[in-house]
Amino acid sequence: MKILFKLSILFLFTSCAVLYRVQMGEIDSSKGKLKRFEIMKSHLGITVSEGIIIADKGLKATKSIKSNQSDALKIIALIYELSNMGPRTGRQTYSDTYLDSLAGEILKKCPSGNITGLMSIREVAVYPVVSGEIGKIVGYCIED
Repeated sequence: MKILFKLSILFLFTSCAVLYRVQMGEIDSSKGKLKRFEIMKSHLGITVSEGIIIADKGLKATKSIKSNQSDALKIIALIYELSNMGPRTGRQTYSDTYLDSLAGEILKKCPSGNITGLMSIREVAVYPVVSGEIGKIVGYCIED
């Protein structure tokens, strides 16, 4: 039990930040004064198969799982991974529309709609099983 507790503490404080994508437009300051704005949205990402593997290892460490049950967990993790193949950026989230409101947020920050230097950033803070999926928009509003 002490080993499982120490492993859980280790996983709790282990993380990594990953940058998935950055796109940036040109900054045009010839039409007026620029006012910088930044909008950020985040959401919880998950990796079910990783959770199954960690659970399997934890159960093995406490000797509370049989070999055939462990094999079944590995098969479940494999089936889950194979059923979720295909192009994607980042880990899966509970909602794939969490960034859809960013376009409306841009107009709130710059009501005139005169925008330049728009930069979109997609990144993640990764922890075992869960991740913080982050979408950020940085730009400049051209003030009249």
